[in-house]
Amino acid sequence: LVLSKSSVASQNVMDEVSFAMTKDKKIIPIIIEPCNVPMRVARFQQIDFTKSKKEGTKALLATLGVRPKLRNTINLIMGYIMLIFIGVIIGFGLAYLFQTDIINDLIN
Repeated sequence: LVLSKSSVASQNVMDEVSFAMTKDKKIIPIIIEPCNVPMRVARFQQIDFTKSKKEGTKALLATLGVRPKLRNTINLIMGYIMLIFIGVIIGFGLAYLFQTDIINDLIN
């Protein structure tokens, strides 16, 4: 649920919140600008993006269950894949140079 001055003033948004609550849906209020949080939403843990987008993002990821360790592992794996890719490109380049005798001409 994105909370802004216009969303908290919207009866449609508040109706959707009420509907979600009757269906036992998880509600994660995300504050994107200072506003008066409605009473029916105030009881939920809110994520505040107004002070720091970085901290808000961290809080949202934690609430959603995304673990930083997993993201770091994915970045590490992608780094290794890039190194392997670069190695293959260099290998093909050297094979081409040896095949065309450019290296042999330089050595001799």
